Amino acid sequence: SETVRLSHVIADQTVRSLQSVALALDIALDRLAQAEGLGVSVHDFGIHAMLVSRIEGLPQLRSMFLVGADGEVASSALSHPNPKFSVKDRDYFEIHKARADVDLFLGKPVKNRVDGKWTLFLSKRIPTSNGQFDGVIAASLDISYVEGLYDSIKAEDLSPIALYLNDGTLVARAPHEEAPIASRVVLPSLERGGAENARFVTV
Repeated sequence: SETVRLSHVIADQTVRSLQSVALALDIALDRLAQAEGLGVSVHDFGIHAMLVSRIEGLPQLRSMFLVGADGEVASSALSHPNPKFSVKDRDYFEIHKARADVDLFLGKPVKNRVDGKWTLFLSKRIPTSNGQFDGVIAASLDISYVEGLYDSIKAEDLSPIALYLNDGTLVARAPHEEAPIASRVVLPSLERGGAENARFVTV
């Protein structure tokens, strides 16, 4: 019963962390729409400052950035002017470009192109006024923050704590092991249909 209770606590903490990022993306999208209505360019310093303000107070976030319809980063919380690189091959860009019905997307863990660290991206589609694809807004989550959160849980005889996507892709593990991140495992609970209480798994 203690293990079950602790598993629910860990799951709740993880969900709240992701929900706070989703809310930050929603607010940023609203601010972006307001700025565009005033004729502010996406490359303007004010957009950079707005992105910076969205990640403040969210230690799990490394950055938030805007991507144009061509896949090029247009503005970033990291710096102004923003780093010049393309993300058109990333899963979050591809899915938002292809599918208008996808709202919030959680991608697979990848090495960040800015600093080489394992990162998880949450993203939303940016539509034009008539609903066409106009780009993506994305937030980069520091996987080491998630692992640090799990590491901070002190309990006797506690086995490693791991976070998986619902397809079995390993996102984070405490204690950390570099090699297995982004690999897939077969989890019987997910194979049976992925019950909600099996989305965040202690192994």
